[in-house]
Amino acid sequence: MSKEPHTFDLRDLPPDKTRRLRFGPKGVAIWIIVGILGLGLSGFFYYHGVTQHNWVPAKAEAVDGWIWVRGRYSHYYVLGLKYEFHVGGAAYTGECEWKPSFGTGSEADDALEHIKRDGQTFTVYYNPENPTQSVKDKTEATDLAVWFLGGSVLFIVIAIWMYFAEKRYWGNSWGR
Repeated sequence: MSKEPHTFDLRDLPPDKTRRLRFGPKGVAIWIIVGILGLGLSGFFYYHGVTQHNWVPAKAEAVDGWIWVRGRYSHYYVLGLKYEFHVGGAAYTGECEWKPSFGTGSEADDALEHIKRDGQTFTVYYNPENPTQSVKDKTEATDLAVWFLGGSVLFIVIAIWMYFAEKRYWGNSWGR
């Protein structure tokens, strides 16, 4: 009696719907809710971008700075700056990130020393009704709005695809 090696083929298994990943109505609802929350955040950032559209430019000078280390596996270094600008004889301060980021800590240290030593000036935008509100880049809010809009639309499209795909696969037993 000879024994042949056993071979296993997934095609020999009977079709069984319980082995398939099943999101169900609750899973689809969660995807849609996340998409709707993303739309809300997109609207929030768009509103801030629109309100910042009429902000007035002013020359600011860097007065202090620090370095943030970012990244989980590969690190990069971002400068944080505290700046001061003048409106109508009064001094106001704000904080921002300096772009671009740096690949090594020594590059970031050198850039921060240069900025502090030379009193780097740059343009900031402030709210004429409340000069305590200022930003270095007034397009940042609308950029975030676009990213959140794209992500939320993607979530909603995937949720709709999941609904129809699972409804087609499970038929009338979907959601039970």
